[in-house]
Amino acid sequence: MTFYFSERHFIYWNAISENLPLFIVLHDPVQDIVYWQYYNIENIVKTSKKWKIDFPLNNILNTICKK
Repeated sequence: MTFYFSERHFIYWNAISENLPLFIVLHDPVQDIVYWQYYNIENIVKTSKKWKIDFPLNNILNTICKK
């Protein structure tokens, strides 16, 4: 799954991720699944108009993650 975001978010999230771990969380309301991805410069790509980050479909936030 791919999430596209603006230059504004790129600047803000990079500033945060310099000092703190940053995770991006997406909710799919149709399937009621929450996906997560660790944000760092290696995980993001510049597109022609925006930035993007890919979410592995196995990065699901659920009770199994507590372990």
